[in-house]
Amino acid sequence: MTKKLLSAFLLFSLTHVFAQDQKWSLEANYTIIPGDGLFGEDDFIDVGLKYRFVKLGLFHLGFGVNGGFSSEDVENTGFDSRRDNTYLIQPRVFSELVVPGFEKLRPSLGVGYSFLNTVSSRTINGMESSDDSWVQGFNLNFGISYYISKRFFLQAQYDFIDLTLDDDVPNDILLPAQINGNINNIRLGVGFRF
Repeated sequence: MTKKLLSAFLLFSLTHVFAQDQKWSLEANYTIIPGDGLFGEDDFIDVGLKYRFVKLGLFHLGFGVNGGFSSEDVENTGFDSRRDNTYLIQPRVFSELVVPGFEKLRPSLGVGYSFLNTVSSRTINGMESSDDSWVQGFNLNFGISYYISKRFFLQAQYDFIDLTLDDDVPNDILLPAQINGNINNIRLGVGFRF
């Protein structure tokens, strides 16, 4: 019985993996924040999952979600030590253009909403404290993907996030004043369609 279930699972998996129309994609990105932005010069990584649910002529429409993480040791804040961990969640709908003759190069446009959570942990005179804050806002995404094979692709994306700053968030502690309610970032990454 176990062999039959394993064989059926393998057959289903191989059929799904070698299907002609891969509607799902998984991506991993490195995010660059131009200037002295929210995440400073620290690494910001994110992963994304996209599902293309309809094809309308040259356009593939879909839904995607990206989740990112950054961790930064902040200096010169008046504390013995401070660490900010930032989490970014971005659900969005998107459209991908597939031009006949140029199928390897696919521009895309996405619209969504971003949720940003910053957890700040501090130590002063041996006492630890922490707080967290949430900000959110409209997200506009432009991107381009280059397919190196039918399944693997390279991509570059630009995100504009219009944050709604929470009154409870002290600008000098969790969000640098340079942001002014907006974040611009560039993502470079790789992806796999399945």
